[in-house]
Amino acid sequence: MNKAQRGVEKRQEKGNVRGLNKIASVLQLPAAVIAGVAHMEVSGNHEVVLEGCGGIIEYTDDVVRVKTGKSITKFSGKNLEIKCIQIDSLIIQGFITSIEFQF
Repeated sequence: MNKAQRGVEKRQEKGNVRGLNKIASVLQLPAAVIAGVAHMEVSGNHEVVLEGCGGIIEYTDDVVRVKTGKSITKFSGKNLEIKCIQIDSLIIQGFITSIEFQF
């Protein structure tokens, strides 16, 4: 791909983001919901509610790796459990020591 093609793609992506932001505003929704970006709520170091996930990649007592958009989110800790799982969301409980974003 040449430089001109990359420039066109970047302008298209910016236009798409602006359009998604307008739609989110009209519908009174967070832009992340429309754009397919993961949303995470962390309660202390014992629970994470993750929305917008695309699948579980790894699941052990010490590590949970989840596909989130174009990246992977890795939760490390002890006694980690997936307490609830739905089509695009899950709840992780246990002693969470770190959250890592892998691109």
